[in-house]
Amino acid sequence: MIGYKLHCHSQFQNRLVSGLAVLSHDLAKWSSPPNPPYWGQEQIIWNQVQERLSRLSPNSTRIVVTGSDHDIHVERPDLVIQAV
Repeated sequence: MIGYKLHCHSQFQNRLVSGLAVLSHDLAKWSSPPNPPYWGQEQIIWNQVQERLSRLSPNSTRIVVTGSDHDIHVERPDLVIQAV
């Protein structure tokens, strides 16, 4: 894996990103009405999978993009560009 580093958006408190960056949607957007109640349970599992994904590399970080939906690359392309 290429070793690169960049400083994140101030929303991420200037954490240093190196290696793998996992950007995740906001759990609150998917676990509350008008979505079906079972979606909240699915989000718990999804969150666990995202955490595991972020541990695939010792040089990784996970960023939950507050207020985002599934299409982070459309809603917040600036953060995607910054993470890459």
